Amino acid sequence: MIYRELGNTGMRVSALGLGTNRLRTCTQAEATAIINQLLDKGINFISSGYHETQALIGNAVSHRRDEYFISSKATRPTAQQVRESIEESLRLLKVDYLDIYELDYVNSDRELEQQLGPGGAYEALVEAKEKGLIRHIGTTSHRPDIVARLIQQGLVETATFMVSFVQQYALAEVVPLAKKRGVGTISIRPIDHGVLRPADRALAFAVHSGVDVTLSGMTSVEQVDYNVAAVERALAMSPEEVAALKAEAAALPTTGCRNCPLCKCPYELRIGFVLPLYHYRQRYGLTTAADGPVGGEVGEEMWQRNAARAKVAAEHCASCGQCEPMCPYGVPIVKYVQQIAHGA
Repeated sequence: MIYRELGNTGMRVSALGLGTNRLRTCTQAEATAIINQLLDKGINFISSGYHETQALIGNAVSHRRDEYFISSKATRPTAQQVRESIEESLRLLKVDYLDIYELDYVNSDRELEQQLGPGGAYEALVEAKEKGLIRHIGTTSHRPDIVARLIQQGLVETATFMVSFVQQYALAEVVPLAKKRGVGTISIRPIDHGVLRPADRALAFAVHSGVDVTLSGMTSVEQVDYNVAAVERALAMSPEEVAALKAEAAALPTTGCRNCPLCKCPYELRIGFVLPLYHYRQRYGLTTAADGPVGGEVGEEMWQRNAARAKVAAEHCASCGQCEPMCPYGVPIVKYVQQIAHGA
């Protein structure tokens, strides 16, 4: 496994890390086996957020604290709520400090203003860092422009954002700026919750994207072995192979959708799921039950469920018109909904 400096934090992290969003579906015995297997294979970065997963992590590996870095998230917006959350995270994880604590999922100007303002989450993070409860302040967002804004303002030491074949926007909007400012970069959803195929190529692209560490959710020992082997193969690629992979990704058309949560469809169509995948599915297809132990949802099944919703939504787009004004990027959502509804 290759290790990289996480910006200017002084943390030397493995190229692959553990995302634990889906670890909530595991039993304690399963989580213990998964996380210990990761540590045994040299993976030393764990991202935690939900208190349910933190209890699993703490019970599994708190006795190996010197072998891993761990981050958590301010999932609530006020300073008092974050103070309480930090204390609860320390208790559940059975640790004395957290390496990184992040402003979580900041996707609108209103959320940003609330979290940075008086009595907001950021105030509590500064206090916690001064007390030694956390070592570094980070942020997470599905909007690269908001991540870039926080980096430019010098407010964060790490940034977490999506990087994959279907989410390449941060590679231009965030990564160069973060490198210039010494901010550590952490990418998520390299295989988009298991829907991109083949998973090893998707992982390879994320690992070679220029970020410091790529997080992948793993809910079985088999997935651990699969992902670690795939990343090690990726790290052994020749420069020519890496260049070809990047060129292939760059040639993929995009819809402009960043999968931020701002647009809503009253007919339950998951716009942020289907639009980023639109061109990818046409070229490569999505995962099916026959694909390897990549975890997450079966991509084609999810697509078909949403395609059925698109057919209903498309009948009302002309009179509804709710989604497009919500989009901060001017994505022609209705055009794509109509195309999906008609099987394009």
